[in-house]
Amino acid sequence: MVKKKDCSNMYLLGMVACVAIVALVVLVMNVGTDSVDSVSLSENDMSGQAIGERMGGSFSGSGSSVDYDSDGIKAKVDCDDKDASVGVGNLYYYDADGDGFGGSNSDSYYYGVTRICPGETVPTSYVDNNEDCDDANSDINPDAEEVCNGYIDDNCDNDYNDGMRGSTDLGTFYADMDNDGHGNPAGPILFACVPDLGYVEEPTDCDDSDASINPDAVEVCDGIDNDCDRLIDGDDEDLDESTGYTWYLDVDLDGYGDTSTALTQCDDPSPASGPGYVLLPGDCNDLRTMSNPDMPEYCNGVDDNCDGDVDEGC
Repeated sequence: MVKKKDCSNMYLLGMVACVAIVALVVLVMNVGTDSVDSVSLSENDMSGQAIGERMGGSFSGSGSSVDYDSDGIKAKVDCDDKDASVGVGNLYYYDADGDGFGGSNSDSYYYGVTRICPGETVPTSYVDNNEDCDDANSDINPDAEEVCNGYIDDNCDNDYNDGMRGSTDLGTFYADMDNDGHGNPAGPILFACVPDLGYVEEPTDCDDSDASINPDAVEVCDGIDNDCDRLIDGDDEDLDESTGYTWYLDVDLDGYGDTSTALTQCDDPSPASGPGYVLLPGDCNDLRTMSNPDMPEYCNGVDDNCDGDVDEGC
């Protein structure tokens, strides 16, 4: 009697082989489609495998860890993972102002970065560096000359107006000790592109120890040249007359003036000789020395103390 062969084991082996073949095909297809072209570039200053790892970020799935050409660069980011001589290519940066220097992430005008593999054409306006510190101004780049122009870093070395100090060809600034915005023409004087703290452009202060005295101040009656125009008090047409004094003519020289003769000004208007002016009003009879607010009242038919009553108490 001939025994029948048991084919169950052969069937099982065939199924395993089939599954293995399908898995291999899927792996190859995934590696092909999970290519560098799908990688979004947003980093700069990258080279070698670091470019690939930083561009690819955190990988998962097929192609994220394999390296078919054993060049140390994962297939995910290798320009050609079948050729060990081909790596991740080079990064190129957008040059918005056309000065030959691309923008960087720290530049507010930064536009982007792209990776170029061997044989690919570099896009228009892209360059192989990101050294521009202001990609909106073609006059500002690492090849530019630093000039005296305020707080601008022309040559992108993180220092504005570097080396420009002490020359009389630069700006001239004057010490402002009282911080009123006006400097002392007598100095100290600073030659620089931009002023240090405590220095200003205008050397127009006539008293740098008093912030209330400067060309922007108001001239008042105090015997001082408040607005630095070399004119004092009443000699200055810009005088604030409301700050003057009220003077009264004192004909009888008793120290009290006639209220009706009031005159407002800074200085005593009295002439060199003769009747003068005083600051006390209230004389009710400026032709009679014995009539003024300091006199006692006499029974004489006259208002001696200028209170408006005659012979009161008599």
